Amino acid sequence: MRKTKNLIILIIFVFFIFSLYISNMKKVYCSDGEWKRIISDIYGGYINYFTINPTDSKTMYVITNNGIFISKDSGVSWEYLGLSEYIINSIIIDNKNSNLIYVSTDGEGILKSVDGGKNWEKMNDGLTISNIDNVYIDPKDNNFIYAISWGGVYKSENKGKNWKKINEGLKSLRINKLVIDPLNTNILYLATYGGVYKSINQGENWLEINNGIKDLVINDIDINKKDTNFLIIGTSSGIYITNNNGTNWEFKENILSDINVNVVKVDINGILYVGTLGNGVYKSIDFGENFIEINDNLGDLRIKDLYIDNINQKILYTFTLGGEIYKFFPILKIETKVGEGGIINPQGIINVKFGESQKFNITPFKGYKIKDVIIDGKSFGEINIYTFEYVVDNHIIEVKFLKQIILELQIGNNIMYVNDIPKEIDVPPTIIEGRTLLPIRWVAEPLGASIGWDANEKKVTVSLKDTIIELWIGKNVARVDGVDTPIDPNNPKVVPMIIQGRTMLPVRFVAENLGSLVNWYPITKKVTIIYPK
Repeated sequence: MRKTKNLIILIIFVFFIFSLYISNMKKVYCSDGEWKRIISDIYGGYINYFTINPTDSKTMYVITNNGIFISKDSGVSWEYLGLSEYIINSIIIDNKNSNLIYVSTDGEGILKSVDGGKNWEKMNDGLTISNIDNVYIDPKDNNFIYAISWGGVYKSENKGKNWKKINEGLKSLRINKLVIDPLNTNILYLATYGGVYKSINQGENWLEINNGIKDLVINDIDINKKDTNFLIIGTSSGIYITNNNGTNWEFKENILSDINVNVVKVDINGILYVGTLGNGVYKSIDFGENFIEINDNLGDLRIKDLYIDNINQKILYTFTLGGEIYKFFPILKIETKVGEGGIINPQGIINVKFGESQKFNITPFKGYKIKDVIIDGKSFGEINIYTFEYVVDNHIIEVKFLKQIILELQIGNNIMYVNDIPKEIDVPPTIIEGRTLLPIRWVAEPLGASIGWDANEKKVTVSLKDTIIELWIGKNVARVDGVDTPIDPNNPKVVPMIIQGRTMLPVRFVAENLGSLVNWYPITKKVTIIYPK
C-alpha cells in the first residue's frame, strides 16, 4: 500500500510540474533584442509626446509641458522650438519637406511651421472645435491634411489654410486614429469608440466595417504598406485582422487574448508590433497567428505609442505612459555557410547586437585554398579575414574552398610526395643549366593532365583543361595555346632533352603554364608545386 501511495504522489507531482511547464509555454520570451531608455525628461519637462522625422531617424521631436524640443543627433542634444504657452497633443512632420510641421493642441486648434519650427501660425479657419488630438498628411499630396478629435474628422485641401468637417456617415465621433492607404490615398480608415469606419473618397462619406468585431472600442489601427488589403486593429480584448480591406475581421486567439492592446504597427515587411497597457511590446512574424514578447530591459510596460524607424525597420522606439522613451536594439544574425575544405571562425548563426562589429577568420585545410568569400551575394575574392563593422542588418557570409594538389620533389631523390603521400619515381629530378628537369608525367598526371608524344617531330604535348603546351626536344621555344613562348628567356640553353631514354622537361615552365605555383628551396634543393595557384 505504501508503494502504491508513493507512486500516486509521484504521478501527481510529475503532472503538476508538467502543468506548470505547459502553462509557461503560453508565455513565450524572445531574444530578438533589448530596450534602452534614451530619454526620460527634457530640461525638467514631462514628456507628453514623441516622434521622429520620417526621412531622418536621427531627428527627433518631443513635446513637454515646457514646449517642443528637437534633437538632430538621436537625442544627445536638444534645441528648443518654443510653444511653451500651449497644451500640445501631437506633432507631425511632412515626409517630403521636413521644414513643414503641424502641431495639434488643446484649446488652440492647429499650428503650422514652414521653417522647421522657428515660427508658428494658427491654421484654424473652418475648425468648429479647438481641441485637436492629431493631424495626418496625405503621403502622396501634402495639400491634403486631416485632423481628428473627439468631435469628428476635419479635412484641408490647401495645407491647413481652410478646414471642413467630414463626418458624413459617422455614428461615433470619438476618433482615436486615422490611417491613409499609402497606395490609394483616397481610402481612409478610422479607429473610433464605436468601431472601424472606411472612406473611399477622402472622407466625404464614411461606412461602418465592423463585420466580425465584437469589441467596438478600437484603440488603434494600422495598414500593411505593401499589401493594403491587410489591416490590424487593437482593442481592450486583443487584436483583429482583415485581409480584404475590412470586409471581414478575424479575432486572433493568441497570447494577446484578453490583453488591452493600445498600439498596433505593421512594418514594410509585414511584421506586426503591438503595445499594450501593462504587458509591454509584442512581435509577430506570421501576421498575428503567434506573438512573442520583446520586453528585455523595458522599464515601463504601459505603452502609449510605438514608432518604426523608416530608415531601418528593425529599429523601434516606444513611448510609455510614464513619459519615458526607449529604443529597441535588435539582436541581428550573421549566418555562415562553409563549403568543404576549411573552416570559418566563428561558425554557425552568430548573434550580434545592433551597432557592434563581428570579425570572421577563414582557414583552409591542408590541400585546399580559399576560392571565394561571398558577403550577401557579393564576391570578395580570396580573403582570409572579414569584419562586419557596425552591424545594422542581418548578413550571410559564404566561403568556398578549392581543393589543391601539392607536389613535393627533391633533387636526386626517387621519392616524391603528392598531398603528403609518398610515391616512388623511376628517375629523380635533376638540375641542368640551373633549371630542374624531370620526366614530366610525374608532374602532369597528379594534376590530371594528359601527355602525348610525337616521335616524328620529337614533340611532347601536355594538356590540362583548356591549356595545351607543346615542347620539342632540343628547342628552347615552346608553344602555349598556339603562341610561341620562350622556355627560359634568361637562359636559351634550357631545353627539353632525352636522358637515359627518358624525356626530361623543365618543371617550372610546364607547371606554371598549367596554372600551378612553383617554389624552389635552394638549401634543401626541394621543389613544391601547388595546383591551382
